Amino acid sequence: MAPMEEYGGLRERCRRAAEEVFSKFGGRFEVKRVGAWGEKCVVDFVDAEFEPLMERTCEEYCDVYEEPEEYEECVRECEEGVEAARTSSVVFDPDTLVVEHATVAVPCPWWGARTEEEGRRRAERFAERFRRQGCYVNPESVEHLHGHEIAGVGELEEEAAVCYAHPTHLDEVKCRLDALLRAL
Repeated sequence: MAPMEEYGGLRERCRRAAEEVFSKFGGRFEVKRVGAWGEKCVVDFVDAEFEPLMERTCEEYCDVYEEPEEYEECVRECEEGVEAARTSSVVFDPDTLVVEHATVAVPCPWWGARTEEEGRRRAERFAERFRRQGCYVNPESVEHLHGHEIAGVGELEEEAAVCYAHPTHLDEVKCRLDALLRAL
């Protein structure tokens, strides 16, 4: 078999595997892109139940621009940034569905915490949600973006708008794609 046919065959296996798994969640997840990476599958997807916690609308972030063209371009880029910020990506084996690595957009575990201790407990419960599904998330490795970073305008003092967790598996337990989606 020629290399391109092998790649095409893998890509089709990836598409079928993603379709089978994501279809079990009743439309909650929108698959944006399916591809092959080495011998693994890559799926970019959006969770319909999650929106970044932006403190302002794109229009409000872009109010700094007086020229209509600059303002409109800013709003368009901000809206694209919000969609990109919501997008998660997972690399998995098409046969076993074991997750190699992932970056998933999630609500920040510490949102609404009144104290640092409460924030730490929330982060631990967040990690436990994944552990119960056989996936490992280090709560200290959760990254975040602020709304102004997503919008691409200046620096503002504000809460994180979106967090990114990096679920993977522990040696003895394999994190499968369907389990990862259940944890979300």
